[in-house]
Amino acid sequence: MKASIRRDKCMGCEMCQGIAGEVFRVNELGYSEEIGPVNPSNLREVKDAIRSCPMQAISLVPGFFREKRQ
Repeated sequence: MKASIRRDKCMGCEMCQGIAGEVFRVNELGYSEEIGPVNPSNLREVKDAIRSCPMQAISLVPGFFREKRQ
């Protein structure tokens, strides 16, 4: 499983980063992005971040996490 953020919905409130900082961060443009994998040790925090997102911009999708290329 991996987390996915709809960039067209994210308002950059930083809730997800505050709840699950090992999976989400706010980028230089002020919007959230995925930076780490969803795994059993952080699944609860990721689900809390999903529920806390005021714009409902985050979801869990099946598949493997792939690191973003710089």
